[in-house]
Amino acid sequence: MVAIGLTWLASTAAAMFWFWQVAIPVVPASIVGAFAYGTLFAVPFMLDRLFWRQLPQAGALLLFPAAVASCEFITGSFSPLGTSYGLLAVTQDSNLALLQVVSVAGPYLVGFLIGWFATVVNLVWQNGGAWRKTRRPVMVYGTLLAAITLGGALRLILFPPQANSVRIGGITPSMEVLAAANRVLGKDVLGASRPISEADHAKIDPSRFRPAYGLVWAELLGSTRAATRAGAKIITWSENAAVVRAEDESELLALASDVARQEQVYINVAVNVPFARDRTHLIAPSGKVLWTYDKSHPIPGMENYAPGPGRPAEARTPWGRIANVICYDADFPAMMHASADIMLIPAGDWPQIGRVHTLKMASLRAIENGYSIFRQDYNGVSAAIDHQGRVLAMQDTTGRGVHMLIADVPTRGVVTLYRATGDVFAWLSMSLTLALVALAAWRRRNKTMIAPPQH
Repeated sequence: MVAIGLTWLASTAAAMFWFWQVAIPVVPASIVGAFAYGTLFAVPFMLDRLFWRQLPQAGALLLFPAAVASCEFITGSFSPLGTSYGLLAVTQDSNLALLQVVSVAGPYLVGFLIGWFATVVNLVWQNGGAWRKTRRPVMVYGTLLAAITLGGALRLILFPPQANSVRIGGITPSMEVLAAANRVLGKDVLGASRPISEADHAKIDPSRFRPAYGLVWAELLGSTRAATRAGAKIITWSENAAVVRAEDESELLALASDVARQEQVYINVAVNVPFARDRTHLIAPSGKVLWTYDKSHPIPGMENYAPGPGRPAEARTPWGRIANVICYDADFPAMMHASADIMLIPAGDWPQIGRVHTLKMASLRAIENGYSIFRQDYNGVSAAIDHQGRVLAMQDTTGRGVHMLIADVPTRGVVTLYRATGDVFAWLSMSLTLALVALAAWRRRNKTMIAPPQH
């Protein structure tokens, strides 16, 4: 019991350290989340400790990895925090050959492989490195891992994305114009990183809203025109780029529609109605609005918006089928099974998490589902990534000035097995975990029943 208690403490401390490392605000939801993560991700260690002796060697080797994959799946599917913490696949972002396997069975298979490696190494250690006793498990695991890695490498070499591409532009408003807008509202701040609270917002003279927000609109629309001059055919703004009052939203859309018609470009307009909505509108070159999408996963404890539809917005264009989610939505793998060629992800981060969120977390969705992603991030890292995980272009958006990312993105994706079949492997891992625990408990009970009486 001491070992189990220490395992839980170590797991909880690791969760708290990660929250501190990426500067997640200390709010009740994040504190509860850290303890919940610590408890959940200690479970595989506890199960292994309690039951491995009652299992045959194969079962003892597979219980821990199956439990790891199961816990990752639980967080990714049922937790309000998604896969923002605990998904081991994000640790392999530099190993694209290995990561190609997520296109077959999803991200939880990587956690299974890492957990299985741990049990094989532990078996070798327990047997003092004796090859005769450990060669079969070592060879089985080594052969499988080599086959997966080789298969991934061949996929990267032999089946690269097709040559046809479309130029996409990403626009992020400058911190200077956001600060200027805040000054017009009567809140003189040093930078745009200090948001206006709901209480402050309620005290602002309504006559100030349109002039303040208009400064940001003008910069966004001007930057959009500049991106079209660079050849962009699709433009996406970062999350919450344009702040609007509900009664002014139609005016902004009319202005953006004029630009779309004049420049013959698709514009993914990202707006924020303060403390009410976080949404995007895709405007076609005709000026027609093709979708209006509300963020499906507001961040618990930080965003009080009503959640959106729980599925990506999608539209057909001459450059393939494009889809859209907003920032945190992409931390929920099951939601991201869109029949798309390009996934637009307007996002808003902060410096400590921006690079991880874009290049390690969101990039997995591209490989899993066979589409390219274009994640335009405010105060973080923007990037275009193809459906095999290659970074096509990236930009740090934490500094001052207007940030514009231009990238040529493949216009055709592929249909992956994971997109088609979903989390079959994860459900199998959960079934295997339960079966092995039941077997171990049954064998322990039988051993106790037939044990000779003690004198």
